[in-house]
Parts: sequence; structure tokens; C-alpha cells
Amino acid sequence: MSPWTIRNTFFAWGPHFKSGVEVRVPAGNVDIVPTILALTGVQDHAGLDGRILHEALRDGPDEEQVAVETCVQATTARQGQYKAAIQVSQVGPYRYIDKS
Repeated sequence: MSPWTIRNTFFAWGPHFKSGVEVRVPAGNVDIVPTILALTGVQDHAGLDGRILHEALRDGPDEEQVAVETCVQATTARQGQYKAAIQVSQVGPYRYIDKS
């Protein structure tokens, strides 16, 4: 699970989105629906797993203002013959796998 195999690109444009910026706050496909619902005025996001991508919206915070915590979990087994690690970023209560 390298960053090149688990990351994707999301382009958004229109009057509600920031123009000419690349936002690097962790996000996933699961965040697209809550964002679109918020833009259309739907406030009930019960049952959805994603978050609103406020940092991509015109009136949202700059990405530097969004708190992101990143940690690496590692394990070694069989006298060091097997090693694995996973990097996870968290934005509020939402977790994103960065690489492994």
C-alpha cells in the first residue's frame, strides 16, 4: 500500500470551491457525498461515514488551520523476519490510511 496505489485525485471547481489551490489535508472518496450534500443545503448527514471537506470550500479554513495528527504503527514478528508498518492520519474523528 504505497501512497501511489492508495491515493487518488479529486478535482472540484465552481463558485463554492477555492480556486487554484492544492489542498493536501487527508481526504477520501467517502468525503465527497457529505461535501456535496452540504453544498446543496442538506444538513442531515446521519449514517454517512465521511466528512465535509471544509478546507476545499471557498469560505473554509486554509489547510494549515486544519489539525491533522499522523502516527505510524509498526510490528515485527518471527525474530525480525517479518516487519510491517502503517501510517494513519486523523482529521477530527476521521482516519485515513496514508501508506503501509
